[in-house]
Amino acid sequence: MSSTVKIKSVQTFKLEKVPDLIHLSYLTGLKKGRVLFFSSGLHPVHGRFTVLSLNPLFSIKSDFGELLKALFSIKDFSQINGMPMALFSGWMNYECLEFIEKVDANKKSLQVVPDFHFIFSDSFIVIDNFEKRAELVLLETNHSVTSINERKQLYFEELAADIPDIDYELGAIKAKALISKKKYVESVNEIRRRIGAGDVYQVNFTYPVEIKTEIPSWVLFYKYLAKNHADYAAFINSSEVEVLSISPECFFRIENGEKVSSFPIKGTIKKGINQQEDQALKFELAQSRKDFAELAMIVDLIRNDIGKVANPGTVKVEKHAELFEFPTLFHLVSTVSGEIEKEKAIELFKSLFPGGSITGAPKISAMKIISELEEYKRNIYTGAIGFTGLNGTAVFNIPIRTVQRVDNVLIYSTGGGITFKSDPEKEFEETLVKTRAFLNIFDEAEMVFTRVSSNS
Repeated sequence: MSSTVKIKSVQTFKLEKVPDLIHLSYLTGLKKGRVLFFSSGLHPVHGRFTVLSLNPLFSIKSDFGELLKALFSIKDFSQINGMPMALFSGWMNYECLEFIEKVDANKKSLQVVPDFHFIFSDSFIVIDNFEKRAELVLLETNHSVTSINERKQLYFEELAADIPDIDYELGAIKAKALISKKKYVESVNEIRRRIGAGDVYQVNFTYPVEIKTEIPSWVLFYKYLAKNHADYAAFINSSEVEVLSISPECFFRIENGEKVSSFPIKGTIKKGINQQEDQALKFELAQSRKDFAELAMIVDLIRNDIGKVANPGTVKVEKHAELFEFPTLFHLVSTVSGEIEKEKAIELFKSLFPGGSITGAPKISAMKIISELEEYKRNIYTGAIGFTGLNGTAVFNIPIRTVQRVDNVLIYSTGGGITFKSDPEKEFEETLVKTRAFLNIFDEAEMVFTRVSSNS
C-alpha cells in the first residue's frame, strides 16, 4: 500500500463532555492500532493538547526511508481550529541509530519489537486542556474505508458506553533488574575511566527491569499516569507491543514546519515528605554542580545538532536549568530552539536522533560505549515516541519512564547520565527512584537484582 496521503475533507464535532483519563485509557485499549498522546494540562507550552488516534488504516514498519518521507509529507492543508492531529503516530527504537550513524548497536533483545512502527489514522479525539473543550475530528482521505457519518456514529456510541470497573487492588509483583549492583558500579567506574582518558564527556548508562502481570495495559496506564503528572505521556496499543510511557521529556517539537524546540532534562532528585523537605531538596538540586555541568553538556550538544540544519543565527537557548516539579521527582529542564526551512524536517530528525540527553556527549563516542557496556537492546526505551500532523507539525517525546509489554511480560528500563564526578552509589539510588515511579502503582513491589546471561 502506498504511504502517500491525500486529505479530501475534514469535519469536526464538538463533544459535550471532555473525556477524562480513565475514559481515554479505556478507549485506547479497546482496539489494536489506537494511540493516545496525553498531556496533564499543567503547563501552557507542554500541556495544552491531548490527542487520541482512533482509526488505524495502515502502518509503516519495514522501510526507514519511506517512513521519514511519509511522516513529514502532509503539507497542503490548514490546521483545524489550531488543534493538532496525530496523522502518523508510533515509535522508533533507540537502535534506529544504525540507520543514521555508523555505530553498531546489535545485542540481545528481551522482546521482539519492530525497529519502528508508525500508524496512519483518519479519526481523532482532540482535547484542548486549557480551554476545556474536546472535538471529534474526522478526515476523508484516499485511504479511508468508512464514511465520516459511519465513523461519527461509531465513536459517539463508544463514548456513551459504560467503562468497566477498575476500582480494585493491583496486588503484589516482583521486579527483576537484569543487572547486579556490582556490575552497575563497575560500569559507572569504567565510564568515569573513559571520561578521564578523554574519550567522552558524559555517557547515559541504563539497564532493564522485568515485571510479569496479567493486569490489562489500559488499567496500568491509567494507574501509572494518575500517580505521575506527565505532559508527554503515550499509550500505544499495537499488535506487536503495548507501550505505556509517561515521559516528562519532549525530544523535539516542530511548529508550522519551521520552528523547532527541544527540551533536554538532566538532574534528578526525589521529593520529600513535606513542603519544608521539598524546599531543601530543590535547593540541593539547584546547587548541584554535577547536574548543571551534565545539563550544560547536553544543551551544547543539542544546539549543535539543531545548528547543523537550522537557518544561520536562529539557534538559541531560550531557558536554561528551569526547575520542574513532578509528583515524585524534581528535574532541571532547558529549552533550545531554532528555525528551519520546511523541507528540512527529515534532515533535522536525522541530526537530532537519538536524543543527546539519553546518549551522552560527544554523541557517537557515547553511543559506542553504550553498545559495549549495556547488555541488552533498549528497543523503544530512549528512542522516540510521537506523531506528525499537518504542515510539518510534529511532537516527539524521549521514552523514559516507559513500559514495553509483550504478552504478560513488561520491561521497564532505567538509568542516568554519568560524568567524571558521578558517585556510583548515588547514581544507583537515582535509578531506583526512577523505577519506583512505576512500581508504586502496585500494592506491593519487591525489586531484586540479578544477572541472567551466561557470560556474567
